[in-house]
Amino acid sequence: FGLAQVLLLEKLLASYNEERKAEILGINQSLRAISGIVSPLLLAFSMWLFPGGPFAISGAMLLVSLFLYLGSYKEVVNQEE
Repeated sequence: FGLAQVLLLEKLLASYNEERKAEILGINQSLRAISGIVSPLLLAFSMWLFPGGPFAISGAMLLVSLFLYLGSYKEVVNQEE
């Protein structure tokens, strides 16, 4: 998992110019810090509500992140043209 994070970040940084790389690294670190706090709290609360809650929330978050990625990818491609 650790190697995958580094390789994905490297692939992401390759698609941006030099001025935006520091911004992307800062956003990435902020999201990692937030996910380290919010995820356990959200999943513990959902486990209290119903046993399948963590799986349902994780699946929903994966779909949301996929849609956000696809939307931002189209914007980046359109800006470069």
